This record gives sequence, C-alpha cells and structure tokens, in this order.
Amino acid sequence: MARNQPVALAAMEAVFEGGPAAPLAIIGQPNVDARTLQNPIYVPAALSFLAYGSFGSTVKGLSDFPSPSGPTTSSSSITRTTSWSGWAPCSSR
Repeated sequence: MARNQPVALAAMEAVFEGGPAAPLAIIGQPNVDARTLQNPIYVPAALSFLAYGSFGSTVKGLSDFPSPSGPTTSSSSITRTTSWSGWAPCSSR
C-alpha cells in the first residue's frame, strides 16, 4: 500500500510531516486544522519498517502531496450509516 497509495497511508496513520525513520502512532487525536497529532504514543521508526521493510526508509506525509481540489470534511457534511440488520450475537455452547 505504501508504494501504490502513499497518500492513503499518510492519511490513515496521521502522518502530516514525512521523513526518514517514521514513527508509528499507536494512539492519538488528529487535529486536522493544526496538522498535528495530539497526545500521541509513538513506536520509533516502526511505520518506516512496516511500510518499506527498513527502519530508515522515508515515509511521505500529507504535506508532501498537493491539497485536494474538492470539498474537504471541514467544509462539507458527511453522513455515515451502518446497517445492523444482518448482525446476530454468537452463542457459546
């Protein structure tokens, strides 16, 4: 995925600024307006290793790509609907 969809990787992992030995954020609250990850817990260089197989590999961040020309989540409303009609709890016997 990192080679074919680097923008998706950066977005999923909240990597705003790319670079070598990119850390993997285990938890954190993304602040899209400030382009930061607040209260993160990082594993040093783990994202570089998982994405490219080397701890020193460079992972591109969102700032390395042009901004989308379409509407963003801050300027439009997104509605997400989940259907639970097929859900049934598992019974243990």
